[in-house]
Amino acid sequence: MKNILIGIILIALSSVLESQNHHSFPQTNGIWHSIGSNNFCEDLYSYQYMLDGDTVINNENWSKIYSFKRKLDLRSDWQYFAAIR
Repeated sequence: MKNILIGIILIALSSVLESQNHHSFPQTNGIWHSIGSNNFCEDLYSYQYMLDGDTVINNENWSKIYSFKRKLDLRSDWQYFAAIR
């Protein structure tokens, strides 16, 4: 009897649950900002990451991620950081 009651409660509760909204990953012009601090220094640091271009690794297409340490948006100062698939 207990198992049936628990089953009914779980079914009733699951009928009101909603899934998360899907937000597609940007393929171009995506810029992420990261701000944090360090335990050894009181200064805050700021990084920006940008998705730009692609590369082939082991016959698979990967998107290139570039990082930037300042707030200026100068392409020449962006450095290759990683690849994401």
